[in-house]
Amino acid sequence: MLINIPHREFIIKDSHRGLWFEDGELTKVLEAGRYRIPAKTRWFKRLPSAEVQLVDVRARVPALL
Repeated sequence: MLINIPHREFIIKDSHRGLWFEDGELTKVLEAGRYRIPAKTRWFKRLPSAEVQLVDVRARVPALL
């Protein structure tokens, strides 16, 4: 799931991690918690465009054939 709407609040569950991209470049990995996408501008200054890609990190059991 991709989250990229400014001022949008979102919650990352314990079973997921968030990959934080600024202008298309991975800058940090988010742990479980509550976060917000910042606005693109602030006092006439352009800030980097931010996106968060959610990744499921739960262990998976291989299927038996």
